[in-house]
Amino acid sequence: MANNTLATLNAAVNAKLVKLPALPGAARGNRPLVKCECGCDGLTQRRFVPGHDARLAGWVKRVERGIVTLEWIAVNASYGEAKATARAMGIDNFETLVALDAAAETEATE
Repeated sequence: MANNTLATLNAAVNAKLVKLPALPGAARGNRPLVKCECGCDGLTQRRFVPGHDARLAGWVKRVERGIVTLEWIAVNASYGEAKATARAMGIDNFETLVALDAAAETEATE
């Protein structure tokens, strides 16, 4: 009799519960793979490969503080990372900027 009462009680509670809508992520399915926005050419379903948003933020801070130049990043890290750093800093024409940096460094060494 206790099992029958418990089953009746569960049925009554379930009948009164409001059905929750599906979670938004569940309906999306799999996202296509895209290149990481830090410039590393890694593939991800989001904007960045895990940890690479901090990597890009670190490059931006180093350039703003004068620790490295965009040209240094292009030569020693990767061209894509230097380009992404310039884009994150709001610089539209990266190629011109690298040429200007190269000219400034050449004048400084002469």
